[in-house]
Amino acid sequence: MAESKVDKNIVGDLIAGTCHPPSPAYEVRAAALAAGFPETTPVQAINRLCSSGLMAIRHVSDSIARKDLEVGVAVGYESMSSQ
Repeated sequence: MAESKVDKNIVGDLIAGTCHPPSPAYEVRAAALAAGFPETTPVQAINRLCSSGLMAIRHVSDSIARKDLEVGVAVGYESMSSQ
């Protein structure tokens, strides 16, 4: 985010793709707050056994294309192969 120069206050959704965490929504919320996003930023976790990060990107890009969202962040973390 620091390199993108995007104001964190205008992010309308933050979606993280992950695999097998015990509490994905809580992890994503904690990560967003630790990264300096306001507590009003909605977060979402996608738990898919393969390509969860790609699904996060797809959800954000589809929302932007439909004009449901102006600015969104999609991330992936964790590797199924390292579980």
